[in-house]
Order: sequence, then structure tokens, then C-alpha cells
Amino acid sequence: MTENNKSLVSESLNMFILIEHEFFIGVEAGELDNLKDTYATFTKAVVMLFHGSHNKSEVHSALIVAEDYLTIILEDSTHLDENFLRFVERAIKFIKRYIDRIGEWVKNNPLNEGEVAIVSATVSEDCIAVDEVSSIQWEGKFTELVELVFALLISGKISAETDAEFIRSIFRIFGVKKNVTEYYKALKKIEEKTPKDDDAPGRCKALRQLLEDTEKELQRRYLGRRA
Repeated sequence: MTENNKSLVSESLNMFILIEHEFFIGVEAGELDNLKDTYATFTKAVVMLFHGSHNKSEVHSALIVAEDYLTIILEDSTHLDENFLRFVERAIKFIKRYIDRIGEWVKNNPLNEGEVAIVSATVSEDCIAVDEVSSIQWEGKFTELVELVFALLISGKISAETDAEFIRSIFRIFGVKKNVTEYYKALKKIEEKTPKDDDAPGRCKALRQLLEDTEKELQRRYLGRRA
């Protein structure tokens, strides 16, 4: 893989990144010996943009620039043979599918002023599914999040159609790639822990730690060093 290709997966994305791919360089010059393989790496690079943590505006801009650039090559194609033109046309159609899919997602998911959505795509054969992903990431243990979710559910302070709906929403907010089944498996392990004694059962350490840390911080803020 060339240095240009490696840069496609970097955190810093600029809207010209796709046209720096060797597929563009080779097609424009009409000198590619491995056109088929290079086209394949280019399509993978497009998919990687979706699966990376780039916001929709960055991805959309990069795709539009790539489409425009390929269209210019196609329109100014007197020096290219039919084999090259066929791959250029395929690349344009491939990119347009992603542009249209992002456009459809944006239309159905309007943002408030100043908000930036981060999207990811799941690609399978002819299907491209675009979903919003969270920029917030849970950095604790999965069982700790399960404790928190369970506590909120049994508190009676949550209004949701089903527990599963709430669980999925929390996972999505915190960027946790788990499903409801995995939640209940983790909850079962928590429930099966052997209690130490009646006063300290030892099942929900994360909840107790949250309470202790919160009270200590509130004491520090409002009572100062006397706490």
C-alpha cells in the first residue's frame, strides 16, 4: 500500500484525499498496468471513509470532489482507451451510490444549527446502510454500564416503550457495540455473584463508586477542605 493509501485511514480527513489515490493518478495518466487491482483498492478506500470516525460533511465533501474529478477525466478522455473509460464510469457510479445514500440520511435526520453528525455505513453486496454513530465513548467496563442501565430501569424513572428500546438507546449514545442479548448475559453474571454479606453484597461496585465519588466531589466543592 502506498503512502497516499495509508493516509486514507488517518484521523485528519481533507476533501481531496480520494483524488490522491493511485487509481486517480494512474487513470489520468493512462498508464496503469494493474487497473483492476487498483480500482479494487480505491473502492475499499471509499468504504473505509464510511467506517472511519469522520463526520458526514467531511465524507460528503471528499466523495463529491472525487466524483467531479472523475467526471472531468471522463469528459476529457480523448487519450484514454475503452478499458480505462469503463473503470472510470464504474468508479463514478460507485461513488454516486454513497453520495446519494448520505444525502438520503441527511434529509431524514436534520440537525440543529451547529450540530455535526458522525456516520458509519454497513456495506453488503448492493446494500449501503448509513447510520449515525456517537462521538461519546464509554471507557469503563461493559458490566459497569450494565449496572447503571439496570439501576435506571428499576428506578421507575425511565419512560420507554420497552426495556430493550432504552438499552439500545444507551448503547448507541455511548458508542457501545453490544446488543440486548449481551446486556442480559452480563446482567445474569452480576446477579449470580455471591454476596459477601447483607450489608455489602458486592454485586454493584460501579454504582457504589459513583455515589462515593459524587458525594466526595460535592463535599469538596461546597464544604472545601473541611469535608
